[in-house]
Amino acid sequence: MKITEVSPQKNNPQRVNVYTDGDYAFSLDEVDALVLGIKPGREITEKELKNCLFESQFGKAKAKALEILSRKSVSKKMLAEELLKKDYDEAVICEVIREFEELGYLDDLNFAMLYIEYAASKLWGEKKIRYELGLKGIDQNTLEDAICASELPGVEEIRELIRQKYSGQDLSDIRVKQKIFRFLAGRGFEFGIVEKALKSIKD
Repeated sequence: MKITEVSPQKNNPQRVNVYTDGDYAFSLDEVDALVLGIKPGREITEKELKNCLFESQFGKAKAKALEILSRKSVSKKMLAEELLKKDYDEAVICEVIREFEELGYLDDLNFAMLYIEYAASKLWGEKKIRYELGLKGIDQNTLEDAICASELPGVEEIRELIRQKYSGQDLSDIRVKQKIFRFLAGRGFEFGIVEKALKSIKD
């Protein structure tokens, strides 16, 4: 097949539309088109076409990934899921993630530490934080490193939370204690640290 036309896109002049045998075939970043030698009159093989189609998706996926990262911090898994929703091939997504990791745009450890800082400000316990980060694709080793490098809410923060929420209530009443334990368990705090916080209030 022969490349019959290469023309800039109207909405994005940095990309070009490529036509083969008179029909639209794919689009590429202008620089990629130059590197790949895409120009009118050139014969192109099926193998070269497949490579161009990959590069076409790769360029679009990178642009979408940069758009996502400009709006929010994400983990590798979160970015992959966002790109899958846009119907990019898994091979293309893996290549985008590999390149972005090398460039320092994606860093699961940094993401996990930022998330822990946010979660700690919301007074979430370690159990809830671990669960949420697991859902976001943070592997066990990275999670442990992030936990070790971060400061989580402790007895003092839990004690103040209990005082604020249960002010004026009899904390020695078993029913009030049960409410407290249920509430803080929902926030991801273990029984032991809640018990210590209650004891420190009593003391």
